[in-house]
Amino acid sequence: MPELDTPRLHLRKFAQTDLLAVYAWGSDPEVARYALWDRHEAPVDTQAFLDSCFREYAERGIGPGAVVRMDTGELIGNRSYGRIVPEESRIELAYYFARQHWGHGFATEAVRAAIDYAFGVIGVRRVEARCVVENKASERVMQKSGLEYRGTLRC
Repeated sequence: MPELDTPRLHLRKFAQTDLLAVYAWGSDPEVARYALWDRHEAPVDTQAFLDSCFREYAERGIGPGAVVRMDTGELIGNRSYGRIVPEESRIELAYYFARQHWGHGFATEAVRAAIDYAFGVIGVRRVEARCVVENKASERVMQKSGLEYRGTLRC
């Protein structure tokens, strides 16, 4: 799992000491509103998330990671390499940020770094991301990060 630095952010693996910070944004109904996961009702839900991250690191060497502000040391969100399809040379990105850090360009900065790493180091040929149609802020992050709209999934 890479550790990456951008001008304002440090991207790293999650650690057990991140539990309360992750619970703070994972339990926020607005953060979970468009998420593909259920809102954390209690710290035990956050612990289950962290445990799944630790398993992914051990099994795949890559997975969800913490996004930390360099100026404050505060854990403000998550960027994740989710679905990896080696035979198609593609990887999916996901990201979630604490509400008080929305609108400051942190998501775009983290996603750009994750995309650069995926193409440059992992060597994939395609990076994908998806969001709920109503989540216009996430759509803007994708656009500003250089991702192109390719279609709407029908469920």
